[in-house]
Amino acid sequence: MGIGAVHAQVPPGLDLAEVLDGLSDDNVWAPEADVGALREIVAEAADSGIDLKIVAVPYHPVYGSGLRDLANDIGAADSGTVLALSPFAVGTYSDDVDRFTLEGAQHDVVPGDPVVASSTFVDGVTEQGFPWTAVTLVALASLVIAVVALRLWTRRGYFAQQ
Repeated sequence: MGIGAVHAQVPPGLDLAEVLDGLSDDNVWAPEADVGALREIVAEAADSGIDLKIVAVPYHPVYGSGLRDLANDIGAADSGTVLALSPFAVGTYSDDVDRFTLEGAQHDVVPGDPVVASSTFVDGVTEQGFPWTAVTLVALASLVIAVVALRLWTRRGYFAQQ
């Protein structure tokens, strides 16, 4: 006997269709006092190549997964990166940003002021991480050079002289 499907739910009091309609113009659904500053943050994210949608819920959802469910539902309906905020919680979704980067940026966000939280999130998503590709290429090139040098050294008989 299985548990069955778990249904994601948006936070109580929110209509997903209404939120999606509000996001359609400027990718911001928030209390009017924060909309202008959040639009600027969305534009900053767009300059970095991130299609960001910000939903600032002015109250705390009763259960913890509501904002992540909301972000997932918005992302499924309208792709990109979604940041859902309440005064005490954060939820994210992205089909552009890898989950590791997304979770790291989300971890840095301090809920409360949606403008500050959104700015912190964008900084975390757009900052350059450790250059693993460059390190890997240098290590691989060094290994190839070492193997070629060792092969040339052994072909000339340096080890046969003992």
